[in-house]
Amino acid sequence: MRKTFPHLPPKTCEILAHRTYRSVWGLLFLTAIAGLASVAVTLSTLVWLVPGFFPEQLTLNTANEANEKSPEIDPAVLNEAKKKLWYIYDKRQKLDGQFYPDSAAALSATMFSSDGWAVFYDEDYFVGKERYWEGIDYQGTSYKVEKIFVDKVSGFIYVKFDGGGFPFIIFADWDKVTENSVLWEISRDRYKRHLVKKDSAPVAKKDYKIWQPHFLFKVAEAMGNGNVLINEKGELVALTDDAGYLLYGWLIDNQYAAILRDGGVDYRVAPWSGYMAHGFVKTDDYTRKAGGFLVTNSPTRVSSSTVGVGDLITKVQGAPVSFDNISRQILFAPDDFVVTVLRGTEEYEIIIKKTASKF
Repeated sequence: MRKTFPHLPPKTCEILAHRTYRSVWGLLFLTAIAGLASVAVTLSTLVWLVPGFFPEQLTLNTANEANEKSPEIDPAVLNEAKKKLWYIYDKRQKLDGQFYPDSAAALSATMFSSDGWAVFYDEDYFVGKERYWEGIDYQGTSYKVEKIFVDKVSGFIYVKFDGGGFPFIIFADWDKVTENSVLWEISRDRYKRHLVKKDSAPVAKKDYKIWQPHFLFKVAEAMGNGNVLINEKGELVALTDDAGYLLYGWLIDNQYAAILRDGGVDYRVAPWSGYMAHGFVKTDDYTRKAGGFLVTNSPTRVSSSTVGVGDLITKVQGAPVSFDNISRQILFAPDDFVVTVLRGTEEYEIIIKKTASKF
């Protein structure tokens, strides 16, 4: 018979059971800590192995080097634009044939068609360099290179990846790009704001083809080879060369149909060479300033239906010409288009038929 003591409270449990209960909670706590530590180690390992290929849900944590007072780009627009970026790697740099280290060099390309055509710029490219290339999309999926070619006019390199149904970028309206326009440089892990600057038109020392592009726009600081620039809508404006000059996105847009149709470029042009010139036209009644493209080389002679040496082309399709825009006016003109020429004191409108370029 167990004795009880009236001055003590009643027993609530056995001592052995109480000790066992406390031990169970301690074990559960240690087990939980061990589990969390394992998860942390696993995640750290994954991030270390594949640092750049997890899709980002929000880009506010991305390194933004813009001034706090500068206009910002919508994070949703930025995320959508980054889904169109691809990265070209040399497969020989893979670790264990599966992952790329942070030190692996990558070329930035942007997808511009759903069936796998992308474009990039690389000043160091040479034929055969692509032998070991593969494309990596924003999710980390790899794709084989099916075809590659260089556009000798723009310097762009076009690459076709296998597959289809890809998200693709659209092209900005170049008419809205001016000096001091704000553009954003984007890459896998950062974005940066840039102001557009414009070089003054150089003095031509020799004649040039009327449709030859002149790259006069640049960003204030050089960014490196082949960076991608978008506007506030996420549209492609340009890629850059090593000096920060803008390689115009409209040149890609101009060749879009030919690339998808033929797998190459097809420049339809007017055949004249010359340079921009300005002067004064004097008549008995007045003197007026005139400017345009002075033709110094033409396969045709001056006539009522053809353009020849000495003609001053003042308009294309009714729009005045300028040094930095005349190539775009010619390249985007229809196959049959109208030019306005000044001969002496008289202006004439002549219908021109484009021909395939040879370069």
